[in-house]
Amino acid sequence: MTDILKTENLSVGYGGRSVVSKINLNLYPGEIVSLLGPNGSGKSTLLRTLLGLQSPLEGEVLLMDRPLNGLSPSQRARLMGAAMSDRPRPWGLTALEMVEQGRFSRQPDEMACLNALRDMDALDLSDRFLTELSDGELQRVHIARALAQEPSLLLLDEPTSFLDQPRRVEVLRRLADLARERDLSVLLSLHDLDLALTFSHRCLLIGDGTLTSGTPEDLVLSGVLATAYGQPRDWDPLGHPELDCPPVLGEVDLNCPKPIYRWVVRGLRRRGFVPGVGPTLKVEDGEGTTFSLDMDGETRVAYRLDDLLDMLLEVHRG
Repeated sequence: MTDILKTENLSVGYGGRSVVSKINLNLYPGEIVSLLGPNGSGKSTLLRTLLGLQSPLEGEVLLMDRPLNGLSPSQRARLMGAAMSDRPRPWGLTALEMVEQGRFSRQPDEMACLNALRDMDALDLSDRFLTELSDGELQRVHIARALAQEPSLLLLDEPTSFLDQPRRVEVLRRLADLARERDLSVLLSLHDLDLALTFSHRCLLIGDGTLTSGTPEDLVLSGVLATAYGQPRDWDPLGHPELDCPPVLGEVDLNCPKPIYRWVVRGLRRRGFVPGVGPTLKVEDGEGTTFSLDMDGETRVAYRLDDLLDMLLEVHRG
């Protein structure tokens, strides 16, 4: 799969001081990626650097295989849409007029802007002045503004702040649907860990100046999230609506310890596999998690769930 954005040994910070270093990440079409970490860890700094709003201290950002610093602001804006934490509320401007500012065509494309508002369930706000909107309504308008240009990559800084819990779930579900339907890549920073693990294909966790990447399940099974957030590995946030799973591709005969069973099953379902009759998958949970897949007398071993899933897809494709 071709990446939309990637970084090579990126170091970000300000005033010459590095906040996060040695960042090597890839963002792909059709996926939701959550950026996690405590306040002040560098989430917003990383997003601003990926947008080209500030220069990296070291390394490089590539957008569609082209150096970001070689693209003009208008070229970047056609490929990337963004809604950052500072959300202006200009006096005398309606929601639709604000969204129209997200377009870079010579003439405002009202239909595209109305569609973006509809995508965020904000069409009824189109004629209202920004000064009349609640913080949550303004939030949805700014996300619609980022969508209006029909970008390939959407970067959002705390898109669920100021929203109540049902609306947070709804916004993330809509973003997940848009990512899937339009091959849109979405990178968003979140404080709500439950929602991040529920709706994300991958998570990026910033801590102690470094970035750790993996599927939500891998970050739980490795203990990285337990260290960062103090959550036990048998913690269950899955009462929230789950990310839509693909059609079932195959079954595995799963032998897995109970404390991590739900996370392994969730990871399998994410890529189209379910427990049942099939090759034997034995999961051992010690200092690390080991996945042993037995097929036709051959045993293949993986130490990350994501690597196991790649093996299963390879076997499925023959």
